[in-house]
Amino acid sequence: KHAHTPILTLWDYRDYIVGTLVTGMLHDRLNETGNTLASPYVHAMCHHDSYGGRTTDALELYAQVKASMVSETIIELLKQVYTAVQHGFLASELERQKFELYSRYANNVQEYANTYHNEWAEACTMHFLQQQPMPGAVRAYEYIQQLLPGISLADVNGKIKTWITDSNYVLCVTAPDALRSMLDTNEYKAIYTEVKSVEHAPYSDNYAPRPLMENIPESKTPLST
Repeated sequence: KHAHTPILTLWDYRDYIVGTLVTGMLHDRLNETGNTLASPYVHAMCHHDSYGGRTTDALELYAQVKASMVSETIIELLKQVYTAVQHGFLASELERQKFELYSRYANNVQEYANTYHNEWAEACTMHFLQQQPMPGAVRAYEYIQQLLPGISLADVNGKIKTWITDSNYVLCVTAPDALRSMLDTNEYKAIYTEVKSVEHAPYSDNYAPRPLMENIPESKTPLST
């Protein structure tokens, strides 16, 4: 957790974009693990947002565990975070995430006329309560075009280090009553201390673009009627 920083200037918005890139890359790493049979969780996600009020923000990681693999899931989440802290992200990850973010903003412009009223209401509410910007899709796209090319690997690697500290962390585990006896606060504290204290192997980017279908079936002439 850390103090909420309102977005009041264009430089503040740039910092927000840096944070969005960080959470996107962490999210991709979590998904990569989640797609393996050895993963202790069904799915996981990562985002940065307000936490428990309007004065505090937090980098938050969630996971739905498999069976009773709570400890294993906590280890994996922390491992991903501290691997990023110790070794940073890779240039290939950043470029991929920049492309995804740029495409998202460009798509928002295309769908601008189809914005639902509740989305406008939510934007107005968060602007009033937390000073979140509401530039609209067109101007936000202009900001992305202006700011995204200048964001470097040093920017995102520096951001993750400012978010992860030795204090103000919260670990929350929820489970059915039948599993209450297996929840051990002291064990989870020990896991946290150990994972953040050891040196983790650098992340290896094994991403390779591939077609949705390796072999496209031959088209057949439709039956005439």
